[in-house]
Amino acid sequence: MLPFNGQVPVTETTLYTVPPKRMAVIDILRCVNDGTVASSLAIYVTMRGTKTRLTPSVSLKAKGGLDVPPEGTKLRIPADGTISGVAGVADIIDYTISGVEEKL
Repeated sequence: MLPFNGQVPVTETTLYTVPPKRMAVIDILRCVNDGTVASSLAIYVTMRGTKTRLTPSVSLKAKGGLDVPPEGTKLRIPADGTISGVAGVADIIDYTISGVEEKL
């Protein structure tokens, strides 16, 4: 069930896994740097065994943010797909994944 939220860790970690027999329709994945220093950030999606980077090489400035996918588009992830992420600095980048899980 969405939304999911937490902090992006400094080792690549799965942030969300689509449950079996579901399709996730992601409206927005919002990342916000609540720290006082900039931090690198990488967000990936894995679908049917193929991993793709969702974010460009990005450094989030202190108190800055990033939204994925672009406004007006939705990201569809099939069952067992994942969203993973890694930050350059620990404990400062918060994320929220908003959308719906549809039954297949």
